[in-house]
Amino acid sequence: MALPVLARAPSAGQWPNPWGGRYWTAGPCTASLRWQADGRTLYLAESPGGYLGSSPVTALRVVNLTTGTERVLSSPLGRPFSGTLAIAADGVVLFASPAGVTAYSGATGQRLWAHAQVVCDSPEKAGSAHGPRVGSLMYRPVAQAIAEAQTELLMVSPYVVPSKDELNLLRDRIAHHVRIRILTNSLETAPELSAHSGYMHYRTELLKDGAELYEVRSRLGNSRGSGQSTKISRYGNYALHAKLYVLDRRRVFIGSMNLDQRSRHLNTEVGLIIDSAELAQETAKRFEAMTLPENSYAVVLQPAQHSTQLVWRTVENGATVEYKKEPARHAWQRAEVKFLSLLPLGHEL
Repeated sequence: MALPVLARAPSAGQWPNPWGGRYWTAGPCTASLRWQADGRTLYLAESPGGYLGSSPVTALRVVNLTTGTERVLSSPLGRPFSGTLAIAADGVVLFASPAGVTAYSGATGQRLWAHAQVVCDSPEKAGSAHGPRVGSLMYRPVAQAIAEAQTELLMVSPYVVPSKDELNLLRDRIAHHVRIRILTNSLETAPELSAHSGYMHYRTELLKDGAELYEVRSRLGNSRGSGQSTKISRYGNYALHAKLYVLDRRRVFIGSMNLDQRSRHLNTEVGLIIDSAELAQETAKRFEAMTLPENSYAVVLQPAQHSTQLVWRTVENGATVEYKKEPARHAWQRAEVKFLSLLPLGHEL
């Protein structure tokens, strides 16, 4: 999500404030200095004595990247933050330690507490689907959380090859006026062409049902919120790997489960359902950033009655562009995925 914006060897003693202010100085400490930024704010971890260090972190120096103004975010109750700085973005700061991950407010430094439910598959998944251990499968609690959505469902999944049950679940929510938006990989970002070939069979059906589809571009027009720097984005190598849902902007599911039949029937998956409006709203901001026209293709049906022809809409160099042929890295990639879509891969995807 967030990205290290600068890493220096421990021998580097100081580097200037780019806005002409004082110098930030690193003492003779560790090689694991972490600077985190979300495109708007820079977070610098400070160890005792004001040094930039990894642990213990007793304060964060928070710098506004637009104005250059700074403030100090002190750790709660005067105690060090729990672990080392891992992610800092959109008002939420995460510290990681062997004991787990702790979330803090980027405004107050206070811990963000929330109820979370661990959901996971049994290692004996194949024998649990219909037997007495069926309750040990994670699909049921995740499906129940989706079924409880009342207004909005945001879904991020690298692969979208839904099972019949999942399709019916989404249709039911749409029938109850829940807005469903799905962000997945495009052909040009697809890490696995066979999975994308399965997804091709469901796009028209999902759109006709009323879902909104976005496919992330390999070359981002705006890297803010992507977890990737502008410099790296120029290489056109972006792809999705996160699997998460935001439900009514008050709950979040995050885990290893794709919206595909392989996760549904074969893989052993794990995840968390977190009841936190704050975390849900910050995650939704990331979703909104990644579905901007300069970052993703909005996949829609061609505006004609009963049309099944797909159109990919985006913005390139400030101008709206509409593709009637699926964007791909090259013609051979398009031909290969078309061939794979003809194979009876079924539940293997």
